[in-house]
Amino acid sequence: MNWIGEYIIDDSGQCRWHESLRIQDEQMKSAYRKNLLVEFIIETSAIMGVKVGIA
Repeated sequence: MNWIGEYIIDDSGQCRWHESLRIQDEQMKSAYRKNLLVEFIIETSAIMGVKVGIA
């Protein structure tokens, strides 16, 4: 998984900062999309890892 941050210009022309996960493992993507608990665990772990510098 990669944590990415980028500026996005939306359709109205407004620029905003966006942070998200980029999941490369297909099995993890599938689990992430199908199960809200797994989605929560993956996102929370990634965010906490980035915040403390472990990810």
